Amino acid sequence: MATFKLLLHSANKRKNGSYPVSLRITKNMKHKYISLGLYGKKEEWDEKSERFRCDKRVCPNYKEYNARLDAIMLFAIL
Repeated sequence: MATFKLLLHSANKRKNGSYPVSLRITKNMKHKYISLGLYGKKEEWDEKSERFRCDKRVCPNYKEYNARLDAIMLFAIL
């Protein structure tokens, strides 16, 4: 069975200091990373919940981004 995790892919830092949000799929001890087209800074990302922080001062579009991540995870699980 495969496992799914959302994370900031810290190996691919952009010039403006942001990182791509990636979906990590693990199956049979092998990892595959899929970039989701979203970018965020470390202070905007909550590692524990695997979502953008729910604070408009830190991340003004967090509702839109988290809804997009929810839809991706729902699709990945099915």
